[in-house]
Amino acid sequence: IGRTNRQGAVGTTYEARISRAFRLGEGSRNLLIVDLPVSYEDIKGVRTLRANAAVAARIGLSRQWSIEPRVSYGYVYAHDQGLKGQLAMGSVASLLMLDNIGPGALTIGNMIGYTKVLKAELYDYDVGNKTDNVVLRNGLAYELPLKGRMGGRQASVRTSYAMTNYLGDDLYTDTLHEASLSLGVRTRGSDIRNSYEVLRVGLI
Repeated sequence: IGRTNRQGAVGTTYEARISRAFRLGEGSRNLLIVDLPVSYEDIKGVRTLRANAAVAARIGLSRQWSIEPRVSYGYVYAHDQGLKGQLAMGSVASLLMLDNIGPGALTIGNMIGYTKVLKAELYDYDVGNKTDNVVLRNGLAYELPLKGRMGGRQASVRTSYAMTNYLGDDLYTDTLHEASLSLGVRTRGSDIRNSYEVLRVGLI
């Protein structure tokens, strides 16, 4: 749950994510992941629902490095604007985790993807805006362990920066910058072992 200020328009955003991972074989580090993220925002009376369904495979190339091919389908609905849309995406991501970088751990993420708008309607009229785009996303995250504990686990501060570039058809923006600072339970490796590890409080 967050408060959003978008060019002077202030509102509330709600996000929920259901994610489940299944091991591909006994003792295997490789995972099949099912993701169902949903978000709803109400910004100055403009209400928008976004839902997504994704399937991915996380393949461990080493203890510190994994790659993740993913396919997903998304849906957006904004009743106040008469907007309905559908989006398909495929991507391949790389995740490299480096422990003992100073007192903390550094994560380097890279992704190349392809997105296609399958349908875009305004008040039930097909506007024909079926864009095709290549997406390049690169980022860094640094997690610093703290002396205090949360939920019986060691706490940490995490900061991150990511840059996303869109190539292809014209969009509202070509480049997106994201920075975050959060407090939560320290993670250990790329696998989530406890629900506490996904609960963080911070600023994006």
